[in-house]
Amino acid sequence: MLTKIRIRRVLSSSHFGVRNAQVFAHLLFVVTLGTMSLGELGVGLVFGVVLFNLGHSIGAHRFFSHCQFSAGPIGRIFLNLAFTLNMWGSAIGYGAVHILHHIHSDTSSDPHNPNSIGKLRLWLWTPEMRVHVPTFKRLFACRINRFFHNYYFLIHAAYVLILAALSWKVVLLFWCIPIVVCYHLGKVQTVLAHVKSPFGRQTHATGDTSQNLIGFKLLLWGDELHNNHHLDTSAVNLNFASNLLEFDPNYWIIRLLFDVESRLQVRSVLTGGH
Repeated sequence: MLTKIRIRRVLSSSHFGVRNAQVFAHLLFVVTLGTMSLGELGVGLVFGVVLFNLGHSIGAHRFFSHCQFSAGPIGRIFLNLAFTLNMWGSAIGYGAVHILHHIHSDTSSDPHNPNSIGKLRLWLWTPEMRVHVPTFKRLFACRINRFFHNYYFLIHAAYVLILAALSWKVVLLFWCIPIVVCYHLGKVQTVLAHVKSPFGRQTHATGDTSQNLIGFKLLLWGDELHNNHHLDTSAVNLNFASNLLEFDPNYWIIRLLFDVESRLQVRSVLTGGH
């Protein structure tokens, strides 16, 4: 039986390991930066952006957390793998924490509220997890999700060994740099999208501080429309204004790869359904 105590035990060790791996990737990136050409650095940065949007934005955020579309076993494996390589923890942990953000947005119970935790602190450190138990149970019930959660670091180890067999620089380009990129793009969504800044615009009254981020389209592929997302968390297409400024590339990737028409609704997630 999954009690709150057991859930915390399940997540706490992986949370600690992920933090250490993120710090290590940043240190490795800084130490080896001078060994890479601009072209090699560009490859790593672009791969990181692609990996973030496929794994974090489409996978962990839109699919696992908000059930905006449906996916079969192959799709679930692909999205789990892409998010695993983000080094943000498992989809189980992410989804169970993220739903609390929407339930308690901008309150003291919001697990990643930059206005109460502190902008710099939240950017540099991820607080200990609090989870939405029904969402945790929903995600934990899937064998594919459990596999990627239970063997999270073994998957990373195998991936790094495969890359290292090619060359140490390949490890930098396709493991180290992408982790750094995915970390900071995630913090853009977590921090910048909920504070007043030159980049933020709130076009809808959502009862919180969520902002649409101007100028981040090439990096976030539609997930910069954070205020739109808070207006309707079940919407798979965030282009509410039907214009170029709110063009949602991730929606069209989802349309290409997955079944949008039979998507599930986030309201069932909030009540613990499927």
